[in-house]
Amino acid sequence: MNLVKWLAASLILFSSCKKDDRPGPKPPPAPQDKKYLLKKIEYKTYNYSGTYSYNNDSTLSVIDFLSGAGQQLRVNYTYTNGLITKVLERGSLYETNYEYDAQKRVKTILYGETGQTERAHIYEITYQTDGLIAQLNYYFMNTAGKELKYTNIYYHDENKHLAKVISISAPARFEYTMDSYSGPVSFNPWTFISQGVHEMYPIYNYAVLKNLKKLPTKITVVKTLTSGISTVDRIHENDYTIVNQRLDKSVGRVTYPDFPQYNSTSEVLFFY
Repeated sequence: MNLVKWLAASLILFSSCKKDDRPGPKPPPAPQDKKYLLKKIEYKTYNYSGTYSYNNDSTLSVIDFLSGAGQQLRVNYTYTNGLITKVLERGSLYETNYEYDAQKRVKTILYGETGQTERAHIYEITYQTDGLIAQLNYYFMNTAGKELKYTNIYYHDENKHLAKVISISAPARFEYTMDSYSGPVSFNPWTFISQGVHEMYPIYNYAVLKNLKKLPTKITVVKTLTSGISTVDRIHENDYTIVNQRLDKSVGRVTYPDFPQYNSTSEVLFFY
């Protein structure tokens, strides 16, 4: 697993800061009404950090990751007409490309090897008439063609908050229930997004996160086999420290009811 995927996964799976007094670029208006630009993130449990750099219009330009052992990785973000179109890890063979519909909503996410299109992971997204995400289909494409792997169906509550995602595949069905949310929070969605394929990608992807004004604090994942047997596969919990909508800290836990030996915790700090 590459560094970016691993770090984002650690925040998602397990998921005191100070505000820098030096002036920075002013954030542009956004659906989340962002108030703060993230400067640095520290994965305390794993001794990694990420430093954020921005373009003149306050869009994210680069994240530089550094491990305690000196391992470095740079991730570049490319835009077209103000929309993110490419995420590229320096030195990696793979990149993520984003395509949009006429309403400037993400319609396709393609993760594959740079320069070739015969082998790739593809996410195709459709929306409800009110603009909320309705479905995300995950395909794997190779020389044999395009094969549907998962169909993810999204459900929202009366306040238009994401309430549940049902992920359907041939061997099993996974039901992700948002049991609770944080208060309103300003956050950088790229902090929570891993490149490539990940088990929590139905929730932690750009199409979903870019429109959230709150973060899930408890997600229960139920797995149902084709035999009809259902079990709680895992529970993701995050305690967020939020001050004036600024995300300062995350203490995360993952609980596996049937395999407690895999239970994990993690602490992440955010600097501005």
